Amino acid sequence: MGYNSIHVMANGRDARNGTGKRLTGTTSSGSTRLGKNSVSYIVVPQQLIVEVSVNIVYMVTGGKSLQKFHDLVCGHNCKDIKLTYFIMIFASVHFVLSHLPNF
Repeated sequence: MGYNSIHVMANGRDARNGTGKRLTGTTSSGSTRLGKNSVSYIVVPQQLIVEVSVNIVYMVTGGKSLQKFHDLVCGHNCKDIKLTYFIMIFASVHFVLSHLPNF
């Protein structure tokens, strides 16, 4: 179920502009509303900021989860490891797993 299906269900109408052309994504919707030249200056930077922000939050959350697991398993007997190292471990494992074809 894609974005447009959800949009249709939420609003009760199809994601089309006044000419009947289907808007399949953010850039096509933005180019219809703002003009073709404005899309690369307004919509694309917003998408980039959101994507980078979500990826940062994802990596920090994964690193914190690994740190909590380490603290739970190891207890007070092990040496403290910085959060940065756990984020790097999580990112490395994620990088390897993302390149596996059927994972």
